[in-house]
Amino acid sequence: MNTRYHRTPSANRLLLAAALCIQAMAPPAAAAQGTVAPGSAAGASSPPREIIAPDDETIVWIFLARAGVTPPIAEWARAHVRSQGYTYDPPVNEFNRQEYIDAAARDLQARFDATRDVGIVTLNVRARLSEYDPGYGEFYIDAFAPGHYLTFQALGQEVAVKPTNATAAYTWKVPPEQARLIAERLGSYRSVTITARLELQDALRGAKGGSINARILTYAILDEKGRAIGNIDLSAPPP
Repeated sequence: MNTRYHRTPSANRLLLAAALCIQAMAPPAAAAQGTVAPGSAAGASSPPREIIAPDDETIVWIFLARAGVTPPIAEWARAHVRSQGYTYDPPVNEFNRQEYIDAAARDLQARFDATRDVGIVTLNVRARLSEYDPGYGEFYIDAFAPGHYLTFQALGQEVAVKPTNATAAYTWKVPPEQARLIAERLGSYRSVTITARLELQDALRGAKGGSINARILTYAILDEKGRAIGNIDLSAPPP
């Protein structure tokens, strides 16, 4: 079973609010929304670059780079001009078609190059909290349940981002009195937004895409009004 990456109309605003909530837990230099954080020149000692709020296409580019796949830029450029040619001004014709294809290829290549060395992403995920378990003193977060992962589709590819420490993220320990207040705030449906900061690991190729393993470093839990109700830090390496 999988959990699809889901962006609501207010998701970008919630994501930025949550990024502020978890800023104290993150290393310095957070990226602006939808952009790659600037870093020093690539090298063995360079920290991984970060990106906040990537769309599906950006995740696909990141996967291709991490998996060592050379994307068929020319083919995708031709397909783009063929499918979107009606939007061009002046219109595409036999005299300017190659010029448009070349421009599309340069744009696609630039998008691919911009995702090289990205090692950390912050994603916004819709989820629900379980009812409180008084025996263990914890809530359970369905987006991190065993077997769940995040899927992204673009450019004819499907990429799954699979948290490798989802078991640790699945449970949220909360004292009973705090749990009561959380339950009252969320109501019966228990809908929340999870803003998770993930460290990307190995990428595995598949027939039409593949998967990226990722370790959850931190995540914030926000209610439907974008107010933080919890911040969880999983960045410490396992014993």
